[in-house]
Amino acid sequence: MTRFPLLLCMLAGCASGPVSGTWLYGSTEVVSDTCDLIDDIGVPGGDFYVYNEGKGSVVIDPNDGSDVFRCTLAKDDLTCPDRFQDSRSFGATTVTAVVGVEATMDGREAASGSQIATFTCEGPNCAQLEAEVGQPFPCIAEVAFDATWTSPTVP
Repeated sequence: MTRFPLLLCMLAGCASGPVSGTWLYGSTEVVSDTCDLIDDIGVPGGDFYVYNEGKGSVVIDPNDGSDVFRCTLAKDDLTCPDRFQDSRSFGATTVTAVVGVEATMDGREAASGSQIATFTCEGPNCAQLEAEVGQPFPCIAEVAFDATWTSPTVP
């Protein structure tokens, strides 16, 4: 008899991964900040939206004006390498920012992890840019967070 639920789960597809809906994000601590950015820009908490597409695919709308991004889920590990990416050119020199998310699900309604921003510089004027902003490249800012599901409602 114990095989029947497992068989039913295999045929019908048991739910896994985060529950779709509204989630609450809260930063818990600065893990590292070699960019000296977090004091300047902060990391506010707030609602964001999760769309669990199943089969290891999760879409997140950060609800902060930035683009929706896709994550992969393997067991309890959520990986979002393309949370945000942007480049700015200063003549022949380009500064690129890449933000990724790594999280671990705690059941289907809670997660904890880190947002990791890496800033790199390419081109002939990186040393001058480093001197102007007072930070070396590459630099990394990492913030730990907790997130909890609050509602099945999404806009």
